[in-house]
Amino acid sequence: MSKMPAVCFFLLITLTSSGQESVVKFVGDYFRVNPFEAKFSTFVRALSRDKQLLNKMEYTDEASDRSVSGNYKVFNPFNINASEVEVGLKSIGNRDYFGVSTPMYIYKLTARFADSPEARKKIRRDYWLMINRFRRLYTFGYHLGLEHPPLRRKDRNKDGESTNFFFAGYKDMASCNLVWTTPPSSDEIEVNISVCFAVINDRVYPLGHYPGRPQNEYYDLVTWKNDLK
Repeated sequence: MSKMPAVCFFLLITLTSSGQESVVKFVGDYFRVNPFEAKFSTFVRALSRDKQLLNKMEYTDEASDRSVSGNYKVFNPFNINASEVEVGLKSIGNRDYFGVSTPMYIYKLTARFADSPEARKKIRRDYWLMINRFRRLYTFGYHLGLEHPPLRRKDRNKDGESTNFFFAGYKDMASCNLVWTTPPSSDEIEVNISVCFAVINDRVYPLGHYPGRPQNEYYDLVTWKNDLK
């Protein structure tokens, strides 16, 4: 029987400052190597030397931007056995970050599962657990001229979904994107977790945060910009 294409609903959500530590912990729970635990150079070295990461591909361009990718056979952070788990770190170049040209990277995990009604049920549950870790830390309102309703479990789509999370005070790029789909060309379910972060003075920061910024203040940039001079 042919499978209907996945339908993805896109939600744009703004995260308050209190949710930043939750993103750091979330990444630590779902990625085997956590970029927020050490200096960026140490993180890249740990990822590239991870013995459990197979079929590694590494690339460094003229700007010293690093990319690392590979797949795991024994690592699976989900509540259902994955047939394949891939991870990739990719530079997206320098972006304007509160008026400063700053290197940014996307850290992505892709997991694939054999498709079945029971598997979809478990994936939807895992997807909601991921969203539920953030939803009470987010403010809901206007973004790009759109108003978005609160996230509710009963509104979850049964064939696929994509949710973008934005930090308050920085909405130029999504800090985190969660997706699950059922690609029409395969008999699998695919889950993607993408986290974008900034690298400043060899440290990794969730988007919306930077050195010298107090916990509950968004625009105290003096210390950070002076440090970069």
